[in-house]
Amino acid sequence: GDKVIKRADDDKFYAIEEICKDYRFEYPPSKHAKHEVTRIKNGTSINCMWSAGNTSRIRNITDCELFTTNGLMKVLWKAGIKLDHDNKARAVVKFEVPWDWEHKLPAHFLLRSAASTDIGPHCNAYTDKFLIYE
Repeated sequence: GDKVIKRADDDKFYAIEEICKDYRFEYPPSKHAKHEVTRIKNGTSINCMWSAGNTSRIRNITDCELFTTNGLMKVLWKAGIKLDHDNKARAVVKFEVPWDWEHKLPAHFLLRSAASTDIGPHCNAYTDKFLIYE
């Protein structure tokens, strides 16, 4: 069932799906987008882009984390950025795999970005897998 959050100051219940409505990566593409596998050269800075639904309660994109299939590898960016009036945001993020990582590039990764809302709970967006190469 839906997780429900109750606000102290009113009787409405908000489902997490509504609070986080349509929060997603525009670039690198999310899983549902039809696209070629995104290829990113290690050490490159690229424009990451996010969007959220008009009715979402999201205010800020808080970070951008690099994941392998084994879990979190590193936080790439945590400057925090507000959604603009179109409910979009963009930030320059440096894609850098640590030099002492035990595997060889090229390898597949994905990003997760948390977003804060005006009523408390956080929302997460994920990219599809993408390739980082040397």
